[in-house]
Parts: sequence; structure tokens; C-alpha cells
Amino acid sequence: MNANSHCSASKSSSNPRILPFPIHGSTIECHGDDDIETTGDVAAPLHVSTNFVFGAPESCGQVYSRLNTVTRTRVEALLGALEGGQAITYSSGLSAVTALIHCIKPRRMYVDGGYHGVRAAFKLWSERGSVGSGRFESFTFEQCKQLYEQRKSQPRTERALWRPTDTKEERALDLIWVESPSNPYANVADIECACALIH
Repeated sequence: MNANSHCSASKSSSNPRILPFPIHGSTIECHGDDDIETTGDVAAPLHVSTNFVFGAPESCGQVYSRLNTVTRTRVEALLGALEGGQAITYSSGLSAVTALIHCIKPRRMYVDGGYHGVRAAFKLWSERGSVGSGRFESFTFEQCKQLYEQRKSQPRTERALWRPTDTKEERALDLIWVESPSNPYANVADIECACALIH
């Protein structure tokens, strides 16, 4: 695949098509990444190469699989189409967690078990005082429920889904982290309940 074909694929995937009629989710699952097709395969192949030949550092071609591959580009296009937005994939779970932490900068959160590296990342974040002048608090799931029950009685206001670092606003929680099935115990979390608390 040449650099130019990848450039056009990347651009099309970052600007999802808006159609004048509703599309069923299963249709999106089958065709959400059609714009990225360059090889003519009926079913998308898995691209497992770790290194790529490309023209120059400033070109749009792939360089290394930790940065991008055609497979990841297709996954991002499909997830973005299904969610009605854009998606980013990472080469490891901890890199995704680190990006999330630095984007949201959570002060109050609930972490539901899961991979020990994730818990260690949140613990390190809190111990380093990375929340600035604000306190860092961690809650149990029962405490989460109590917080949201308290907030139910208060008037609802329209707020941004994320809080910039300079905002002093205190919310019930900044982050609920749920892994299901969990690593390594394969515990199944009550995702529906967690979503109900968030929304």
C-alpha cells in the first residue's frame, strides 16, 4: 500500500459520512470501514506487519505497528461510526489508561478491580499529587450509589462531559473504571448499573 492511499483512508475515517437516513447498527458493523478498503478483500484481512516501507518521515504512510496499522485504522473507523464520533486505539491498555488519566485528570473516581497495572497507574497518579490543589478520593461502588442518590435530589444542569484542568467545579465523580470480564479473575461487572449511575 502506498502513502497516498493511506492518506486518503485516514482522512475519510476522521470525517464520517452523514447520510440522510438512519442506518442500523449491524449495517455500520459490516460497512463502517468501507472507505479504508484498498486491497479489494471481501473480508478485511489482519495486517500483522510490525515495520513498513514508506517514502519519507513526513509522508502519511505507516511506520511502525505501535503507531498505526491498517487493521487499527479500520477498527477506529468502525468504533467511531458505531458511537457516532471518532475513536482512537492504543498499542497497549496502559497507554490508553495513561492518556485517559491525563485527559480527564480525575479527582474523584471509582476503580472496579481489573488489571493490577491499571490500579497501579491510578495509585501513582494520586500519590504524585497530580490533581493539583484538589483532593484525590477513591470510592467503593456503594459509595458511588450514595453519591448519585444525593445528586438526584439536586437540580440538573447541562454540563460538559469532561472537565478542563482549570475548572473548580466539583462533580459527584469524574471517572468510573469498570473492566468486564476482569483481569485476571474474569469477574463480570454490572455494566448496566454503572452506566445508570453515570447518566
